[in-house]
Amino acid sequence: MININILPQETKKELRLRHIHAALKDIDFMLIVFGSVIGLMLLFARLIMQNDFNSIVDQTSLITRNSQSYNLRVRDINTKVNSVDQIQKDFLVWSRVFNLLSEISNDGLSFNYIKVNRDDKSIKTRGTAKTRESLLLLKEKMEASNYFNKIDFPLANILEKTDISFEINAGLELNKLNI
Repeated sequence: MININILPQETKKELRLRHIHAALKDIDFMLIVFGSVIGLMLLFARLIMQNDFNSIVDQTSLITRNSQSYNLRVRDINTKVNSVDQIQKDFLVWSRVFNLLSEISNDGLSFNYIKVNRDDKSIKTRGTAKTRESLLLLKEKMEASNYFNKIDFPLANILEKTDISFEINAGLELNKLNI
């Protein structure tokens, strides 16, 4: 069989352009369908991701609210612990001062007034001594002690020989009381 093409050149050109045009239309249609499918997939993916994001935000806001209440409780506990710690740092064992006074005093002494002042770091004592020697012994022991400094022992304390009313003022080494 023999094919004879007797169409004029102009018609051949027109047919070729129609075939190209039809192919381009098919390609354009396929691109539009393909782009629409991808667009719909992206739209559904966005909706799913937005839903998941909203769910996560709701969950984290609950967690944040819970953690805020825990943080407030922890802050409250820390404040209380710091207060107790400060109280313990400021605590002085005053019984050591009284115990030391009882250790260095002898049977011939009796105290009728003892005032300890934390701010001035001082102690004031008044009492009676049966003998001058017992009072001087107290003074020597206070001077030898590491707890007392700047001992004010008035001369009037030793003018009498017996039944002496005395007054002694001294500074305290507060840092040594808690050791």
